[in-house]
Amino acid sequence: MRTLDPLAAVSLDGTLMDGLMSESVNARLLVSPLPPIPFASALQGALNYPYGCAEQTTSKGYAALILDQATSSMLGADGLDAKTRRERMEGAFGRLASMQVANGNFSMWGDDGYVNPWLTPYIAEFLLDAKDGGFAVPDNVLQKALNRLSEDLLSGGNQFYGQEKRESLKFANQAYSGYVLAASTARRWVPCARCTTTNAARPWVACRWCTWAWRCRCRAMPSAARRPLRRALPSPAASARPTSATTAVPFVMMR
Repeated sequence: MRTLDPLAAVSLDGTLMDGLMSESVNARLLVSPLPPIPFASALQGALNYPYGCAEQTTSKGYAALILDQATSSMLGADGLDAKTRRERMEGAFGRLASMQVANGNFSMWGDDGYVNPWLTPYIAEFLLDAKDGGFAVPDNVLQKALNRLSEDLLSGGNQFYGQEKRESLKFANQAYSGYVLAASTARRWVPCARCTTTNAARPWVACRWCTWAWRCRCRAMPSAARRPLRRALPSPAASARPTSATTAVPFVMMR
């Protein structure tokens, strides 16, 4: 990568390939106010990754979800045709379903041997995004994962015993879980696992995932479980603040 003088002339000639094998060079000129993050190669790398633990399966599924034909064309990536993309997604759903353990979490390799609580919000978010994308997500797998996140928050969160900075890990895990649960409300009505109030005519009195941060009325939810969500999740006013303007910087990316 080479950052150019904003006022200098740019020429894509043979000198850019000095020191490289010319037949292996793929050059593109991008002009953008954003840093040169190689989205196309990162997504393509995830899509073609040869292994398949729960995290890797989810990451490969995300790559297939993102790289539809329109996005692939925009990024200059190979992408997938509609049939192959759907097959990839369905394969990811099936593999993740086989890796889910009885309590709703996921084992890393499907043998119930190593269960990492960080996997559950990541996989649940992937399933929610895939459902938004029009794919037939296994609802029982998604609901078990959401219930697991709910119960973990209600009980005070995963403790991460034996790990360094466990309090920071606990807080981050609670914040991510709360975010995923809050996001799930935009998709469908999901009553709290410990709340039977589901008055659809007056939804503001029901305990919904998105209300946990600041206005949950479920008495079964201890204040200790609500407190980290109030800190972690932004208020509507904060999320509406405008971002600062950026200045365009041209660059050439070689890969």
